[in-house]
Amino acid sequence: MKEEKTILIAGATGYLGRHIVQAAVKRGLQVKAVVRNPAKLADMDSKQIEIVKAQLTEPREIAGLCVDVEYLFTSVGITRQKGFSYEEIDYGVNHQMLEEARRAGVEKFIYVAVLNPHLFKGNPMVEAKEKFCRKLARSGLPYTILRPDGFFNDIAEFFHMAQRGRVYLPGNGHNRLNPISGEDLAELALDKLESDENEVPVGGPEVFSAEQIAALAFEVLGKKPRITHIPYHPAKALLSLLRPFSTRLYTIGDFILRGAHYDMIGPRYGRITLRQFFTELNRQKKNL
Repeated sequence: MKEEKTILIAGATGYLGRHIVQAAVKRGLQVKAVVRNPAKLADMDSKQIEIVKAQLTEPREIAGLCVDVEYLFTSVGITRQKGFSYEEIDYGVNHQMLEEARRAGVEKFIYVAVLNPHLFKGNPMVEAKEKFCRKLARSGLPYTILRPDGFFNDIAEFFHMAQRGRVYLPGNGHNRLNPISGEDLAELALDKLESDENEVPVGGPEVFSAEQIAALAFEVLGKKPRITHIPYHPAKALLSLLRPFSTRLYTIGDFILRGAHYDMIGPRYGRITLRQFFTELNRQKKNL
């Protein structure tokens, strides 16, 4: 009889995926890490980790991945891949993973989507993710959809702009959010492996306005704040002109702009603060 349970992690080299791998190992789970480039996990040396090289855009490479797997975690979505649509990756690849999970009898499927998706209606990325969420809900497979309001690695762009001397904010900067660290979200994801909760909205332990996040980045860097506000409606009009030329850039810009127009606050969870995250980024910068 199999002693340890196995979790398959799709997107294991991403920001959240790496934290899931680390947290799963600490909890004694066997990890099947699906990656395009195994070298990106070379620093994770553990007998509990099986690294599987697979190109998930190829259906034949997805076949059989879920054999002898109890749990499946996926945060797969378009990042830097070129030549693919959100429909093909955010919906299509995850749909194929779901079908494999059903055939293999996976006990639980964990997926990462978006908080307050109704605010992003028409955004190609969110539409593809929500289409998959509906498919997952109808699958008959036990599942949990995590809905964070933003990751620390997304908020890192505030820090990088501050490094360059000026932070640009869409709108008035009053919109509030509570982003969460990958480490905290990984712990929550694993806590839900035995839960019957289907939808879990979540945010980090602190709520900030966008303006406060920018100010914190400058403070950690020891620099005088320089913040420029970009009016919402002109930015939206300019963004619409971009759509015919680059769906990907339009989608990212639309997501950022809409997020800046509303409060995006999830139930508070976790222990790692944004100041800690920015401080670590600053330490890394100084050690380069």
